[in-house]
Amino acid sequence: MEKRPFVWVFLACMLGIAVAYTRSAGLMAGVGVVLGGLLYRMKRQRRLVLVATGMLLLGFFRAWCYNDAYDEVQRLLGKQENNREKNIIQGLIIQTKEGEKSYQYRIHHCRIQRGTAVLSIPDILLYQSKSEMAYPYAEGTYLTADATLEVPVHARNDGGFDEATYDYGVGIVGKGFSNKCMPEIEEQRLAWYIRGEAMLYKAAWELKQSFCRMYAKHLTKEQAGVVSAVCLGRRELVEKSVQEQFRMAGIAHVLAISGVHIGIVGCMLLYLLKKGAFSLKLQMVAGCLFVLLFALGTGGTSSALRAGIMFGVYLGSVAIGRSYDGPSSMAFSGIWLLLVAPFQLFSLSFQFSFVAVAAVFFGKEWIGRTYRKLHPTLQTLVISDVLFVATFPLVWWYQWQVALFSMVLNLLVIPLVTPLLSCGLLGGGLGVLGIPCLPTILIRIAGGTAWGILRLANGYLRLPGSHPVLGHPPVWSLFLYVSAVVSVLFYGYYKKNFLVILIPSVVILVICGMPRPKTNAVTFLDVGQGDGIVVETKEGYTFMLDGGSSDEAMLGNYTIKPFLLYHGKAKVDVWFVSHLDEDHISGLLELLKAGYPIGRLCFLDAVENDPRFATVKKMAVQQNIPISYMRDKERLTLGNVEIRALGRATDNPNDSSLALLLRFVKEKRTYWFGGDISAAVEEQLVTEIKQFVTPGDVVYMKANHHGSNGSNGAEFLRALKPHGIVISCGKHNRYGHPGREALLRMKQQNIPYVVTMEMGQVRFD
Repeated sequence: MEKRPFVWVFLACMLGIAVAYTRSAGLMAGVGVVLGGLLYRMKRQRRLVLVATGMLLLGFFRAWCYNDAYDEVQRLLGKQENNREKNIIQGLIIQTKEGEKSYQYRIHHCRIQRGTAVLSIPDILLYQSKSEMAYPYAEGTYLTADATLEVPVHARNDGGFDEATYDYGVGIVGKGFSNKCMPEIEEQRLAWYIRGEAMLYKAAWELKQSFCRMYAKHLTKEQAGVVSAVCLGRRELVEKSVQEQFRMAGIAHVLAISGVHIGIVGCMLLYLLKKGAFSLKLQMVAGCLFVLLFALGTGGTSSALRAGIMFGVYLGSVAIGRSYDGPSSMAFSGIWLLLVAPFQLFSLSFQFSFVAVAAVFFGKEWIGRTYRKLHPTLQTLVISDVLFVATFPLVWWYQWQVALFSMVLNLLVIPLVTPLLSCGLLGGGLGVLGIPCLPTILIRIAGGTAWGILRLANGYLRLPGSHPVLGHPPVWSLFLYVSAVVSVLFYGYYKKNFLVILIPSVVILVICGMPRPKTNAVTFLDVGQGDGIVVETKEGYTFMLDGGSSDEAMLGNYTIKPFLLYHGKAKVDVWFVSHLDEDHISGLLELLKAGYPIGRLCFLDAVENDPRFATVKKMAVQQNIPISYMRDKERLTLGNVEIRALGRATDNPNDSSLALLLRFVKEKRTYWFGGDISAAVEEQLVTEIKQFVTPGDVVYMKANHHGSNGSNGAEFLRALKPHGIVISCGKHNRYGHPGREALLRMKQQNIPYVVTMEMGQVRFD
């Protein structure tokens, strides 16, 4: 313990923050008992134990105070959200991003005014509609806006984006929506430190914008986006499809400013300073300041700041003539970051960054202890393997899909980051200075390197078994894996057994090859104003029924696909479509365009009369997806599932919906999915419902037409006799769903119902 005290102090700090976050009295008592035992038993390291205990308490109280303040702000914002009244928001823009329909600003030094009350809070996200302005406000602008406020929400579907947890991890407490923003004109009224920050952010923004214009001028849109992300941290300029390719290939870290980028920039800067014959101390100070400003100016992520602090420690050790210890430097940077902002412990960037760096240091020390004369190529392979094994639990927990051979791909990609980053930054800088010819050559070299990385990612994804879907792991399996791997690695480390490193890799291969557990389940996704139902069977079939929304953008990529991955589903076997309204097929169209594997599309035979069908059919043909048509009363049997089609061909596309009775035979459970049929069609189907619903079955119903008054008639409900009804609709929808009259009819027949806009997803296992 005495060799690297900073590491133990860092671990104690993280433990204190974690205990404060859980607020568990039992865990607090357990930690106290362990610390008492260490103080009693470890007399030679008692000073270190006392320091670690002090850091644990400091981290605990720092996190506890932050959580109290965070909860209070959330409570106040929640009250204002419920009132849906306008507030005046003032603050400094420190990050600007451009979305499809709005600009997103991260507001720092935020003040919220409502009437005479003023509330000062940490950072919030402010969304401004693009209809108001053609261009976003620059970073470094002090903004005043009229906005409605909302608190971040947790994921409403399995696998969905957990906005509350993510925002907590990056220090954001709320979000606002505004159509009216204006910059502060009299900046002299601002505090001196805010004016100083504004100047730095404005300078960085102008520089980044100039670089981006240079890249866009000389490169294709795809190449310019990758170069902008790698050099400037402008990940939002990379197309979503490219980001997804990098994620699936296990090289998404290339698009975020991290330790690799900071190290390259720092080495370039030191080389240039040495050529200028500056004194050693001036080189160290200038290098440290520039690297930290670069880390802050390109997004200020936990991984970038960690690398910047470690680089500063390295320069400091060189300046004073002391040896540099990587693990201690890493621990020092972690302590610094957590004491400034304890919430970063729960940031995905923080966790990946520190686990990866710790794995690299462990691999290097293992090689130095065991095989000092090992060939450099084999050393790199060993370190890559240790890195892959260490980060696998995080990938399994957060992404549910692993790039199985990513350690080999990274050996090819990471060396390419050096010419891309160096040529991109030098070319952009020389171009801004107005130097002719040379910037164009350098930028095109960077663009060519980006093209090469893109081709490597595309080629990797074509390999069979390169990115298996694992699904979300149970906590016990993750704990078992981590415990086993840590035990094996430390056994091999102390026994100097090189081959032990292969055991965790074999374990990962076994996990990837294991069959996923299968169950009979029906899930009604919360898709906002729309429909989306997933059916899973014990035989391994996966069905989708509809999948669209009129108020949720990117539903396929942000809701449907993550849900399927979360449950270990690599494809959809049959996708049933009731009809072709946007709120039933928008997510399907996204996934068709992206090439997501779908075994078959299934429609009511009357769909060919709908002129919108030609577009869907063309997209399916392009992806080689067969199309089937079901007739009224036709039955389809797949394993334990019987599916009965009911439908009417009418002039109204909604009434021409493909309605389904889906029955799990052994479980004697039946589900009704009626699309958007009206009461008139319901009356026609009553006789067939009585004929095909098996007596004694437990019946569940998706409310027809999102629970509208014009559907869900009393006679239809009496014929179906559902044990429960799920109503799928979105908050504040303009249609008034669910209708009061429809809800009243359900209550009169004592049928319980749930609404997805209130409950989130509804799942029947």
